[in-house]
Amino acid sequence: MSRDVPSGWRSVRLGEVAREDRSRNADGKIPSERLVGVFKNDGMIPMRERVKGVSVDRCKIVQPGSFAYNPMRINIGSIARSSHVDAVMVSPDYVVFSANERMLDGSYLEHLRRSAEWEAYVGNAGDGGVRIRIYFDHLAEFRFALPPLHEQRRIAEILSSVDEAIAATRAVIEQTRKVKQGVLERLLTKGIGHTRFKQTEIGEIPEGWDVGPLSRFGKVHTGKTPSTSDNDAWGGDTPFVTPGDLSDECAVIAGSNRYVSEHGTRQGRVMPAGAVAVTCIGSTIGKTGILSEPSMTNQQINTICCSKEVSVFVYETCVSLRSQLQRISGKQAVPIVNKSTFESICVPHPPRKEQIEIGRIARGIEEDIQNQLDTLTQLNLLKSALMSALLTGRKRVTDALPMAAE
Repeated sequence: MSRDVPSGWRSVRLGEVAREDRSRNADGKIPSERLVGVFKNDGMIPMRERVKGVSVDRCKIVQPGSFAYNPMRINIGSIARSSHVDAVMVSPDYVVFSANERMLDGSYLEHLRRSAEWEAYVGNAGDGGVRIRIYFDHLAEFRFALPPLHEQRRIAEILSSVDEAIAATRAVIEQTRKVKQGVLERLLTKGIGHTRFKQTEIGEIPEGWDVGPLSRFGKVHTGKTPSTSDNDAWGGDTPFVTPGDLSDECAVIAGSNRYVSEHGTRQGRVMPAGAVAVTCIGSTIGKTGILSEPSMTNQQINTICCSKEVSVFVYETCVSLRSQLQRISGKQAVPIVNKSTFESICVPHPPRKEQIEIGRIARGIEEDIQNQLDTLTQLNLLKSALMSALLTGRKRVTDALPMAAE
C-alpha cells in the first residue's frame, strides 16, 4: 500500500484498531452444533460430525461480526467474518479477533483483508518453517491507511454492492447449469416431442431412434505427443491440445500455447475443427470439449471426428458419459479407458435432423451461460479496480460513486 496517507486518513497498525478475543466455551453454554470450521471459499460453516471433538469447553467463542482464522492456513485464505446471528465456536487452535467499532468498521475490514496488500503481508509473515503460523501478534503489525469511519462505511457499501451483484450472477450461472443438465438429460433420452418409446439395452428411447457405438458418429483417434527432442515437431502453427485445455466452463476449446509444425504432424494426426475430444486417461477422465480449429491432441485424449453439424450433440452425449467412463476406468493406479472400449460404448442415435436440433437447444443454453460468465468476469474486474482505488484513497468516495453505478 502506498506510504502516502490520503488527506483525512491516518496510518495505523491493525493491532491499534482491532483486538484478539481468547474467550472459551468453558461454561458449555454454546452447544456442539454451533462448532464451525473456517474455509477460504465457504466462510464459517458447521463442522462435520466425524471431525468434531468429544468436548467443546476449550473451543474459542466467535461473536457475530468477529473474525476467525486458522493460524497455519491464513496465508492461503482460511479466514472469515462471522455472519451468524448468534455466537459460534471454532477450534481452540484458531485465532479470533474483532474490530474496535469506534475506529474500524467490521465490513470495511472484511474487504481490506481481501486486498493484495493484506495477501502479500500474510504471505510473508509468521514463523515455523514451511507451514507458517501467523498468530495475532504477527497480524497486528499489518499497517494500512485508515479512513474516517463514515468513509469506511461508504467504501464498504460500494464494494458490498458489487459483491452482491457477483453473488447473484454466480447464482444465475449455477441455476442455468442445473436447468441445462435437466433439459439435456431428457433430450438425450426422450428426444423432442416423442410419444412412443421402446426398451433397449441402454434403457428406454424413442421408437425412431437407434442404439449404436460412439464410433458411429465418426472415426475415433487417440492422440500422441511428439518427442520434445524432435526439433521438426515444435514451433509451427498447429495447436496442440492437452487435458488441461478442456474446461467444464466452456464447451469449445483451443489448444495450449504449444504448437506443432507442419513437419511434426508425421508423429500424429491433425483433428478437424468441430471434433469432440474426451480425456480417457488420468484424474481428469471424462472431461470433454469441441476443437475450435484443426488441432493435434496428446495421448490422453480420444477424439471423435464428427461432422460440425452434430458436434454439439456428440459433445453433450460424451459429457453425459463422464461417470460411466470413470467407472469403466476402474481402480487402477492410472485410470484409463482404451480406444477400443471408448469407441464401442453404446449410446442413443436419433435421426441426424434431431441431433442437430438438440445441439441447437444445448448451444442456446450454453451461450446464455457464457454471457453470464462474461458478466461475472467484468464484475470481478470492477471489484478489483474499486478495491485498488478505494482502499488506498486514490479515489475518494465521492469520485467512486459514479464508477459503482456503472
